[in-house]
Amino acid sequence: MTYYIAGPMRGYPNNNLEAFEAARNALVARGFDAVTPVDVCGSHAGDHVIERCLAADMEFIVQKGTEGIIVLPGWQRSKGTNAEVAAAIAVDKPVHEFAVFLLYGAEPPLALVGE
Repeated sequence: MTYYIAGPMRGYPNNNLEAFEAARNALVARGFDAVTPVDVCGSHAGDHVIERCLAADMEFIVQKGTEGIIVLPGWQRSKGTNAEVAAAIAVDKPVHEFAVFLLYGAEPPLALVGE
């Protein structure tokens, strides 16, 4: 099961890449495959290539084999992450909060974003 990790990047030191890598490592340790924006767009994700990277991220979320997306803390204030969440919801892919996903996996006891 592959999940796309979404979260805020702009305005964070090193584009918040440490948070993305920590999330990926936690998911992989629990048996999930995880893809970050850097995997989709390259190491400049979050820099001045936002249009190209967001288009690639959206294509990945909508057309590739992801089970859904997992959002990092602060995602609500990220324009890009809000767009990714909207795309996932539009194609009926679940959106999970990272901390809740770590506790319950893909079947949480409470409804989450987009469910």
